[in-house]
Amino acid sequence: MAGFGTRAAFGAADLALLKSGERFLVHCRHWRKQEIGILAVRELNTALAAVGAHGGYVLTAGGFTREACEFAGATPIELIGGDRLIAWLRAGGRRERQARAGEASPAVAKIA
Repeated sequence: MAGFGTRAAFGAADLALLKSGERFLVHCRHWRKQEIGILAVRELNTALAAVGAHGGYVLTAGGFTREACEFAGATPIELIGGDRLIAWLRAGGRRERQARAGEASPAVAKIA
């Protein structure tokens, strides 16, 4: 974990991604929760600042409250949920296959 940041990121992010020298954090929320609230976005935003990350993502199979969406709009955090999450994951699978064919892919490190 050395190099990815401080303990402040632990618990607020599940993954750290590194691409072209830029750091991103990913926070995955429980799939049974229908709407993710502002607290999850605030926690990730704090973690971004603590580790100097370029941006972040909150992922859920459900949706997000209006407050979470509004807060995220003022941050470098992207909210990805529901059908958009499925499409995003499928696109990632295509990128992974391309990477195996010789294209560069981001480095990933598990935080928790």
